Amino acid sequence: MYSRMDNGDGTFNSRCLHCLMTVARDVRTPAQLTRMESRHICVEKALFQLMQMQQNLAAKQQRAS
Repeated sequence: MYSRMDNGDGTFNSRCLHCLMTVARDVRTPAQLTRMESRHICVEKALFQLMQMQQNLAAKQQRAS
């Protein structure tokens, strides 16, 4: 998920809502924003997803026993 901000001069910034890193600055088109956002690798998001997977697995194992 990203937060896109209008700079008021026809350009936009984009920030990752997981790690709060600015992934695009002074970008002029939505296509450029999307491209830059798709290149962002968010370690915090990956860690969160891994933790969720581990919790789900632990819950399944607990129900099975």
